Amino acid sequence: MARITDLPRVKISFLSNHLNEALNPSIFVKGLRSFVRRTVKNQSCKQWLDEFPNRSQTDFDNSSQALKLWYGENYGFTESKNFVTIANTCFGSKTEKQKNSTN
Repeated sequence: MARITDLPRVKISFLSNHLNEALNPSIFVKGLRSFVRRTVKNQSCKQWLDEFPNRSQTDFDNSSQALKLWYGENYGFTESKNFVTIANTCFGSKTEKQKNSTN
């Protein structure tokens, strides 16, 4: 019997990026949020950045921002300053971002 680790890597396509937690994240409680951020940073960032090498932090942020509406309609999106996104997790610290923007 094949183990799950023996299966080829399968890319998952979503009906809509609204269903993609990496681009349209949920709100996590404080203790869980730090765990999720660390897990994304350690296990997902490299894959995302390898898969989309030409996308910038701004591109990922714009994708997340666009998902606040469901094709132009309000669907109950809740704002949070604490989302864990590809844009705010995979591109280094604020200090690094500021240094890179001035070079």
